[in-house]
Amino acid sequence: MAEPGNRKHVHGRHHAHSTVRARKYGTQTPLTHKAAMPVWLYAVFSLLALGCASVLMFQAQIVLFCRAWFAGISLLTFFAYWFDKRAARYGASRISEKTLLRLGLLGGWPGAILAQLVFRHKTRKLHFQCWFWITVAINVLLLYVLAGALAQALLR
Repeated sequence: MAEPGNRKHVHGRHHAHSTVRARKYGTQTPLTHKAAMPVWLYAVFSLLALGCASVLMFQAQIVLFCRAWFAGISLLTFFAYWFDKRAARYGASRISEKTLLRLGLLGGWPGAILAQLVFRHKTRKLHFQCWFWITVAINVLLLYVLAGALAQALLR
């Protein structure tokens, strides 16, 4: 009798019916990677958010400290995503989604965007993506408010 998932060929040999690629340590993933949203839409949101943040940062002449903060927290967030992806592969202790979102909310969203694209991590979870883009919008909005406050202070 044939095993479930296999079909007998005319010549009596078994052929795969529905295949999955096995990873190390017995976990399985489908052969295709389906993201929560299309790549082009992800790219548009990313470029729009990064563009707005860049314009606001340079237009308002935000102090060096803020630029260094964004660079540092983005780097930390990038490595947090890398660590979590690695932990997911090897079944080790993971970083919680709340922590990843908090890092993005603290200003690490550019590093998170890059990490999601490079490592293909957290791109399939629609719930996470919704909250992630909310944190990006909050950051851009706060930059807008900060840029406006600095502009008002400079005009006085």
